[in-house]
Amino acid sequence: MLEPVWEVRYQRSGKQDIPDGDRDSQGYTAPGGDPFIEPTLELPVRDLADGRFEALILPNQTGTANRWQFFAANARTGTLDLFSFPMDADGLPDLTDAPIDASGTSSRR
Repeated sequence: MLEPVWEVRYQRSGKQDIPDGDRDSQGYTAPGGDPFIEPTLELPVRDLADGRFEALILPNQTGTANRWQFFAANARTGTLDLFSFPMDADGLPDLTDAPIDASGTSSRR
């Protein structure tokens, strides 16, 4: 289970790198007291064997971009499952075109 992490942003603009004028200061909360929470992405991995999981960022075949590669030892099938996703502009896995079934599982392997 992921625990949300607070992050520092400019308090008035709410942005990490762009203040809302000279009087905007950095802090963990907005002026109203709401915390700035770091965005997270939780990837559910089913049937994981003894925590055997690895995530790597590797170049694509042409070397023009990076891809996220996820490896997981599947306890139910005894296989090594591989999931591969392109990296989006923010550096996260791009799941835009990933086929997702009704149970929330990606069939992209």
